[in-house]
Amino acid sequence: MTITNNNTNLNQLNTNHNPETNTTNLAPYFTFTNIQQVLDVANLQQLVAQLYANADAGNAQALLYTDDAQTVFDFGDRVVTANGKEEIVAGLKNFTNQQTKFHLAGQFRVLDLTETTAKAMHYAQVTFVHKTEEGLLDQHLSAVLEDDYRKVNGVWLASRRAVKFVIQRQAAQPAA
Repeated sequence: MTITNNNTNLNQLNTNHNPETNTTNLAPYFTFTNIQQVLDVANLQQLVAQLYANADAGNAQALLYTDDAQTVFDFGDRVVTANGKEEIVAGLKNFTNQQTKFHLAGQFRVLDLTETTAKAMHYAQVTFVHKTEEGLLDQHLSAVLEDDYRKVNGVWLASRRAVKFVIQRQAAQPAA
């Protein structure tokens, strides 16, 4: 796992602009052209839901990531990067090792889809409750996520996840 200080943003989250052709896709959403695309998007949504359900259960499952997957968490003042599914799972255990955790994801939007690769963007609200000597510490995070996926042996897996935390709040609750 690599932790670096960062005062700059992740790469632009809006990937609708193609710098090679200097064109921008102005369509507000991905347009389905066949039933396989509908099935692929449904399977991608299931993958994202399973990633969050596993995190809430404290089980960062390596099987949901490609072998060469990468995660990038941008907290604003620092960036945490993990490379490879084993390092990702080890790093996620730090996030999921809380007394209480809750992920709420929404607005899943496919930006690009081929037969074997996909790119999507979505939003998440995350709540962690940490037990401290002084009481409980509630941490609330709002994030924009940009994910890359790859179909391996017919199954969609996460190959890259870039998380930009846009709102971070903490509140202490004294012990009773």
